Amino acid sequence: MNLPALRPPFGASLVLAAALAAAVLPGRAEIYKLVDKDGRVTYSNTPLPGAKKLELAPLTTIEAPKAPLAPKPQVDPRVAQLQEALAEEEKKLEAARKTLEEERNRPETFRTPSGGIGRAVARYEEKIQRLTDEVAQLERNVAALKRELEAAQSSAGPGTQPPPGRAQ
Repeated sequence: MNLPALRPPFGASLVLAAALAAAVLPGRAEIYKLVDKDGRVTYSNTPLPGAKKLELAPLTTIEAPKAPLAPKPQVDPRVAQLQEALAEEEKKLEAARKTLEEERNRPETFRTPSGGIGRAVARYEEKIQRLTDEVAQLERNVAALKRELEAAQSSAGPGTQPPPGRAQ
């Protein structure tokens, strides 16, 4: 049997040697190099007759740097205050609209001296006008706060975020 004929070509030997070296060096295995009479090189992790042990320098390993965490978006204190004020005004507006609707369905009445029921139209209209004015004022406040918040966010830069769940 002709052993040199069974050996892989030289390039394949290098690839095999590199793979073996990469696989076994972390475990500090020994690597042997054999050059036959025809000049072919064979690498092995087991000693072969005539092979020389290679003294390889330890591999330098470097841990990959940890990726920094993405910074949390900074919220401008003014933007945060405007967001809070807007949320509060929107709650007030919702409550005022509900009250107005309830009061529209509840006319002002009074008992007459004869025991009948009369309507206090002027008092009812005053109450409805007052509630309507309150709703209108709150709507203007909400609109102004939204404009102010939009301006503050655009001047604060890309790091500011609109409040969650709120469309601009």
